[in-house]
Amino acid sequence: MRWLLALHRETYRRLSFDPWILRGEDLDYLLNLRMYGSDIWFDNQWSLTHRPPRDRHEGHRFYRDIFRWVYEYYKIEFSRAQIDLLQIKPSSLMPYPGPFLEPGITKRIKRTAFLRSLARPDKKRYREGAKAAAGEATEYAQEHCMKYFEFQYTWGDIMARMESDGGLRQALVQAAIARQSGGEVVVEAAAPAGASADAAGNTSDSLEPAVANLDPGMTAEIRLNINEE
Repeated sequence: MRWLLALHRETYRRLSFDPWILRGEDLDYLLNLRMYGSDIWFDNQWSLTHRPPRDRHEGHRFYRDIFRWVYEYYKIEFSRAQIDLLQIKPSSLMPYPGPFLEPGITKRIKRTAFLRSLARPDKKRYREGAKAAAGEATEYAQEHCMKYFEFQYTWGDIMARMESDGGLRQALVQAAIARQSGGEVVVEAAAPAGASADAAGNTSDSLEPAVANLDPGMTAEIRLNINEE
């Protein structure tokens, strides 16, 4: 199943994507919308051609899905303790993805991994996945499941600053271009207003380049200081 997601600008300004989700960011965003009081509509009149990058093998995709669903389960469980969020119940998300958000997800993963390891070519990766469900994936989920809500709390201020700060917008564009080209994300700080440049193009008030290590979707840490000038 493939989705085409259309967002109103105000929706994105109000609600961020989750940088800690490793796969299925679109579905996760819909769950976030529901948590924060918005509704979602499906339109079966849209069509698109989806050309995803090839996975190395089926077992690798399954392995990433393990981290995805274990994280999603813990994230929703954590959200239930937050009094300002709407409750999400797996029963309201049937037939999909409700069953993947119920207690016992790790047992389901282990059982599926075992059965697939008997019949699929990539046996080793499925066996590794069964171990990850109770090990690495659970540890990752427990460590990071609350971070999105902290990040979301500052999202409105981040967006407001980005809209009013030309230097920050330029840095983000440079980082996106570098990521697309596969290069290192090195962002040159914008020159201060009124700085003069010599014949070589150097400014008299040059600033040290800032190296951005933000890797949405894979990083385990995000360091943002919205009060820093």
